[in-house]
Amino acid sequence: MEADDPKQVVLQVGAVLKKLRKERNMSIGDLAELSGVSKLTLGNIERERRIRL
Repeated sequence: MEADDPKQVVLQVGAVLKKLRKERNMSIGDLAELSGVSKLTLGNIERERRIRL
């Protein structure tokens, strides 16, 4: 897969998202509430599982 493939980008974002969230002492629930993205989706992104785009 190419680096600019949207699905690949989402997979790579997971580690960064989790790091930043933890640095701010936020739970996935906190981030979900602030972002409007479901906890399930955020968890999938952080665990670098494929999600539907």
